[in-house]
Amino acid sequence: MPVASPKLGAGARSSVRAGFQHPEIQATGGPMSKETMNEARAVISAETPDWPGALIVASGELDVQSVPELRERLAEAIDAGNRSIVVDMSEVSFIDSLSLSALVGARRKLGDDGHLAIVAVHEYVRLILQATGLEQVMDVFETRDDAVAFVRD
Repeated sequence: MPVASPKLGAGARSSVRAGFQHPEIQATGGPMSKETMNEARAVISAETPDWPGALIVASGELDVQSVPELRERLAEAIDAGNRSIVVDMSEVSFIDSLSLSALVGARRKLGDDGHLAIVAVHEYVRLILQATGLEQVMDVFETRDDAVAFVRD
């Protein structure tokens, strides 16, 4: 029996995947076009910030196909000696457990004196971070400016 969530409202199911539509299936049940599928795929890039640290920007869906690139970008930032990393996921609409694991691994590698700030705006991504408890152990922000201010301090 579904459990009501006070944040989601009465009658909402406790499952974080409630209402999730797989990217390969449209609401009509048919396959998506290649153009629509490409829009859903993740794009992960490292940008050079104007502050000491690293900035990784992700968009689309962070899933099994994109996690190697996410891990690589995080490892490059850490191996370069960065102790403060902002991962801007404000344009990410989906995140899976492997991607969460990559973020947790990076946070562990940074140690107690490092900072990993996550920018998460999309409701689904925030719900996943909350449901897994990662919102309590990672520094999650709604804006890049807030995340940058945190890692600079």
